[in-house]
Amino acid sequence: MKMIQTIDLTKRFGDFTANDHINLSVEKQEIKCIVGENEQENQL
Repeated sequence: MKMIQTIDLTKRFGDFTANDHINLSVEKQEIKCIVGENEQENQL
């Protein structure tokens, strides 16, 4: 059973494309993680 599904997902910040045409499905009781570069330094 699919709990979450994306089809052709694109995320942009201005002219920067962070994710381009992502397809993802997460089944019940399944864990997935998207890992990539972080070009912004976080400050507390």
